[in-house]
Order: sequence, then C-alpha cells, then structure tokens
Amino acid sequence: MKEARKQGMEALMIGGDGLLSDVFMKMGGESVEGSMLYAGFAADEARAGEKTKKFIEAYKAGNNGVLPICSLPRVMMQLC
Repeated sequence: MKEARKQGMEALMIGGDGLLSDVFMKMGGESVEGSMLYAGFAADEARAGEKTKKFIEAYKAGNNGVLPICSLPRVMMQLC
C-alpha cells in the first residue's frame, strides 16, 4: 500500500481479515490509515469470551432478542 500511495493512488483500501494484524499496521504506517477490512463473526454464545458475550447481549437487547448475523454486503454497507 505504501507503493500505491507513493504512485498517487488515493482510493479507499478494502481487504479481508488478513489485514487484521499488527504487522499490517507496522509495515504500512500512515499509508494504511483509513483502510477497511471485513471479517467473519459467529455469535456462538456458548464459546464466546466475556467481551463477545457482552456485545451479543447488548446487540440482542437493542434488536428484539435477535442474534447478530451479518453477510458481507450488509457489513460493507454499514461501514461505508
């Protein structure tokens, strides 16, 4: 992404969960700021950690008890 920016590319960078790493941020520096990524999410309450359980509970409370289920187009639409 550094090279793309250096060449004048100003487009929004979007990628998958491979971008979800410290290495991406360290190597890309300022050139990756504002990038978007998408990642899968499964609302498995039985296996969820404490933070995820809190998120699921809050989501259900605000959505008539419905579990958070997102498809990629819906997630991208919410991010844009």
